[in-house]
Amino acid sequence: MFMSPGDGDENYPACDKVKLHIYRLYGLRNAIIHNADTSPYIQFLTANLEHYLRGTINAMFYTASMLPVVRSPEAAFQRYIHMYDILVKQLEPTHTIAAAEHKQVDSLVGQGKITPSDTMLKHWLKLHK
Repeated sequence: MFMSPGDGDENYPACDKVKLHIYRLYGLRNAIIHNADTSPYIQFLTANLEHYLRGTINAMFYTASMLPVVRSPEAAFQRYIHMYDILVKQLEPTHTIAAAEHKQVDSLVGQGKITPSDTMLKHWLKLHK
């Protein structure tokens, strides 16, 4: 659990890096498909793509096994995103809150009216054993 507001902020840029990498893969895909181009980094990029795909498929599988009402891969993925948002919000209460409201939330955390928690994180980690 993070000890003070903002302790987990360095985790969110990782999401942006993954998005950027996926855009690079898509650009490479377009270069290969439309221009018969290639890249010296293709093995590295495809290894990372495989890693992302395995992670996504595992996330859907774990979510579907946890929630028997999930009926499709799309539903599993949406539930997983929802679960992630709740998890991050518990760890860092200012997550998804406008920057102008951070001081107010930080004050409530300092007063003990909002308590960061790792309950959902522990539950999520149990799924991945």
